[in-house]
Amino acid sequence: MSKGTVIQTKRIEAPDGKGILTVIQLKGCPLKCTFCGKPESIKKAPEFMLEPSRCDLCGHCISVCLTNALYLEDERIIFNPQSCRMCDACQDNCPKLAIGIVGERIKEEDLSEKILADMGNYQRVGVLLEGGEPFMQASFTYNLLGRLKNGGVSTSVVTSGYAPWEYLENTAPYVDYFVYNLKHMDNESHTKVTGVSNSLILENFVKLTKIHSNVVVQVKVVPGFNDSEENVRATFRFMVDNGVTKVRLSPFNGEDVSSFYQWQTGRKRNRFASLEEERLREIEGIAAEYGLTSTSIY
Repeated sequence: MSKGTVIQTKRIEAPDGKGILTVIQLKGCPLKCTFCGKPESIKKAPEFMLEPSRCDLCGHCISVCLTNALYLEDERIIFNPQSCRMCDACQDNCPKLAIGIVGERIKEEDLSEKILADMGNYQRVGVLLEGGEPFMQASFTYNLLGRLKNGGVSTSVVTSGYAPWEYLENTAPYVDYFVYNLKHMDNESHTKVTGVSNSLILENFVKLTKIHSNVVVQVKVVPGFNDSEENVRATFRFMVDNGVTKVRLSPFNGEDVSSFYQWQTGRKRNRFASLEEERLREIEGIAAEYGLTSTSIY
């Protein structure tokens, strides 16, 4: 039995409109993409989060903190994680809703039982595990998916592929669909924006397609990063060369980039613009040239 850190579990309508999909979002990601829209998922442990743009330095959070984990310095709220008990007092008393405690520790047995008990209440299509990067919590991910699969639940995992190959290989029997994020085919460009090389990601992709028949590539198309003709065609050729024919193209929305990012990571965010719908249609046309089909997970 293992414990994991879960940001949230939510129900959404399946992309095809046929039933309800349960989405489990885990904390922890080895990438630090400068266009990240979910910086609260980067660190693995539960954590204190402050939205600087909302904070007016009123000091309510400092006054209610029983362990002196918060203090004011140079017109900034400073957080001392060693003193924090994650009691939620600061979150509950912030009048500007600038504070959040993100992440809950839970046993995979308890979470799977909760999900399985809930399956009969709706027309379910399955469970989607995303992050962050689910394989940052490899044992929890493996055990949870095993319990769900043995319970008759259809399972999917969204992954960056940046993980030891053994994690993907061992989990594969319990996964119906892998949704594999490909961000950029050029290693230098990939490293500059994500903070890591794409070598392991591409190697794991090739290996995964040899042992699993349901791999869907997901590409968040970011203008000025990965939307060039050269990179788009290189991505699609790589898919075809490895027998993958389904792609999910997700247009980047510049407004989705949280101001938590720089405060959380210390890395400067890139101010990418939102993708124009016309450009998305052009890329869909290129995908069709390669015999690829746009698809939802189910």
